[in-house]
Amino acid sequence: RRRHTRYIGDWSSDVCSSDLRIQNTISSFKFVNEVVYSEEFVNRLNKNIQYVSYFLTLIGVLLVFISLNLITSTVRLSLIENSEDVKTMYLVGATRRYISKPFLKKALWEGLLAGGLSFIWLFFTRLSINAVFPFITPALNLKFFLITGMLLGVLSVCMTLWVTFSSVYRFLSRKTG
Repeated sequence: RRRHTRYIGDWSSDVCSSDLRIQNTISSFKFVNEVVYSEEFVNRLNKNIQYVSYFLTLIGVLLVFISLNLITSTVRLSLIENSEDVKTMYLVGATRRYISKPFLKKALWEGLLAGGLSFIWLFFTRLSINAVFPFITPALNLKFFLITGMLLGVLSVCMTLWVTFSSVYRFLSRKTG
């Protein structure tokens, strides 16, 4: 068997322990006599995976900004569509809070729907990854999956409510101010 050296202060020290776990897992199979691999190749592979994860994070942030822009545009179109009703309600003496309630209720339901759909998408993605790559199953544990799904749901509700609230109040202050 191959010996591993842990480098103190090196970013790959955690990677070495995971390499050792992978080596032990592969060695535990009856048909495997010896596990030999290039540490340099594994380190380069881990560094490339780190770069890909940075790139995917950047894409995720970009998609969040795009979704915020789409939600804002949709709420503004809804406000323009109902502008006569909003104007009449405001002229009769309705407060901004009363006027914004239907829009916020609609945003809450849309956020819950978006969170539910993202949770379902995440679930089926996890199932398909487990079916194709069964050796990744320990990395995709249920606790991580549930926490990520709940965060997606909370994020979608908060995003829709915040964007709707700011758009409605901006529209009302522009229309009446």
